[in-house]
Amino acid sequence: KLPEFPHNPILCLQLKVSAYPEPRLTCRSKSGDSVSSSEQSSRLTVKERYSPENFYATFVVTFSNLNEVTNETLITCTAENSLGSREVDIRLTALAPTPEIVSGSATNWWNSYDLRWQHHVKANVDYYRIRVLYMRANNEVLNQTEQRLQNFERNDNRGKGLRQAKNLVFDLSPDTAHNISLQACNRHGCSSFSKHVRVHTAPES
Repeated sequence: KLPEFPHNPILCLQLKVSAYPEPRLTCRSKSGDSVSSSEQSSRLTVKERYSPENFYATFVVTFSNLNEVTNETLITCTAENSLGSREVDIRLTALAPTPEIVSGSATNWWNSYDLRWQHHVKANVDYYRIRVLYMRANNEVLNQTEQRLQNFERNDNRGKGLRQAKNLVFDLSPDTAHNISLQACNRHGCSSFSKHVRVHTAPES
């Protein structure tokens, strides 16, 4: 989740690099702007602190234009010294994250399924959309429905940094295969739909 400030919004990222000799960090945004630990930019600023007794450097990368990361901005940072280099890609976005469905494909009911999912605990999500594809035996789509989900059970596992939630999906067809996927949304926009789970309901009884 990106912080909101009324004036001059900024985002600070801290990167820790274990290295000897002392490393140098260079970061560049997707637009091509580049800044190193000895330079400054109106968009990216890198400040450095090196601990010679512990052989690591701490860099604070400041991104000063959050209006450009509402959808997505990619930053690539490269740490290097005389012995080599290491690169990391950082994705900045205010969009809701794509949920991960963690429930299995089994259900004991003919018309419903217990859907469970997770994402990062600090992610900003206002509501979810559930998409259900009703499948024919030959794997063609027979029908498709979507429903908006705002009330659901949730559990924040802060030890693992995850928010876990669940909800019953109703109106499934008996003895039918369904592809069920999930999308998260907030005021900045919606994520892509998650990888689907294939659920085959029991015969009606």
